[in-house]
Amino acid sequence: MLVLDWDLPGLSGIEILRDYRAFGGTCPVLMLTGHNQVEDKEAGFESGADDYLTKPFAVKELLMRVKALIKRSQTSIGNVMSLGDIVIDFDTTKVMKSGKAVKLVTREFQLLAYLAKNREESISAPTEEIVNKVWTADAEMTPEGFQTVARRLSKKLDPDGRILRLDKIIPGGQSLSLGTTTPGLQANDEEELEPLLGRVLDGKYEIIKAIGGGASGTVFKAKHVHMNVMVAVKVLAPQLSMQPEYVRRFEREARACASLRHNNIIILHDMGMTEEMQPYLVMELLDGCSLAELLEQNNKLHPQEAVEVVCQILQGIACAHAKGLTHRDLKPGNVMMLPQQNGTYAVKIVDFGLAKSASAEDGMARLTQTGALIGTPSYMSPEQCNAEPVDFRSDIYSIGCILYELLTGAPPFVSNNLIEILNLHASEPPPPLKVEGIPENIRSYLERVIHTCLAKSKDERFQSSEQMLGALNGLRPQRTATG
Repeated sequence: MLVLDWDLPGLSGIEILRDYRAFGGTCPVLMLTGHNQVEDKEAGFESGADDYLTKPFAVKELLMRVKALIKRSQTSIGNVMSLGDIVIDFDTTKVMKSGKAVKLVTREFQLLAYLAKNREESISAPTEEIVNKVWTADAEMTPEGFQTVARRLSKKLDPDGRILRLDKIIPGGQSLSLGTTTPGLQANDEEELEPLLGRVLDGKYEIIKAIGGGASGTVFKAKHVHMNVMVAVKVLAPQLSMQPEYVRRFEREARACASLRHNNIIILHDMGMTEEMQPYLVMELLDGCSLAELLEQNNKLHPQEAVEVVCQILQGIACAHAKGLTHRDLKPGNVMMLPQQNGTYAVKIVDFGLAKSASAEDGMARLTQTGALIGTPSYMSPEQCNAEPVDFRSDIYSIGCILYELLTGAPPFVSNNLIEILNLHASEPPPPLKVEGIPENIRSYLERVIHTCLAKSKDERFQSSEQMLGALNGLRPQRTATG
């Protein structure tokens, strides 16, 4: 062990201590000093001292403290390891930094344990090799995910990089950068998401990585640790979790999805609350892309494919309507496309956060009295644009907008001005359908179907999703059973 004096002439014991810990010194240190203020003692402990003795002192007391430090260090061998001012307890998975507890998520501790036990080996090992040694194959850890975990660990325990030397094990010294970001997320967003990555929610759902999100929340890929099943976890954004209106909307989505069981609607498994009081939903993990992303790649779909997609949307939304639920925000971004082995797509409707029960009381009206739009302008029905009561026929209007966009590459009404696009939906007749490469009788039939959907009066639209489905079924390349 070491005994250092803070007050040596021309030489600072506290600076020696800091350098000793910074360069990996692990022996217990007893600091002697004439500084007896609480702040001074705190500074000594934060610099890595294990004990503190103020002057003047009796030699007997010094010997007692030395023996106690040596005894504590000997009894901890095998279970506890020190790296500089970092102390790791492998039995309890607790970690101390400069005498203060530091909370690590599971993946951070796993990486720290590997680095502590394999310091020299880890410096020269490739990132992929470290990933494979630290995490098993089913842990879903990628080199990119490793960078995120390493960055968090460095930020918490070794910001200078002198102890863990993470800059040596990531190519290009990228341990302090996130590199590429998840689609839909900015780099500073991922910084805010760090507390959730690697955490196990409610002892069941291990958060693996962010796979999408926006201003209202984030969707993570996660694993049910007991069942070894991959799921999607949707977490409400921290700033919105403090607002009752958004929490109620989130809870409403859970109730809406829980009552629906259909092949064309995403399955909700569970819901819960993080330690930070952020509500989350656990849903099936979908392997595909949104219809909006598909349109970005292809501009539009082949007419038969467009009809098939819309028919599957109608099949799913019919289930919701049968339960008395109106989606109110049907759009390409809320339709997931899952590739099938035969080259077709299976469709899943997602995001029932704006869904409203036909039997809902005026509480919904109170919920939306802030003046916020309910829906997405390019797909909103005239009654939504006019802030009037809506029912399932509003969804029919939105589906008509989707079908028009799938066939032409753009929604029926387009404008950069919000007021103008609302006015177009509310008062202008739908534009003619211009589709090339199909017989005129098919084009004109599809135009009539779309214009029926886009009627300004909801009484003039299809009066049910089943009715619209019947109008399109004859154009489908192959029948898909409902249910």
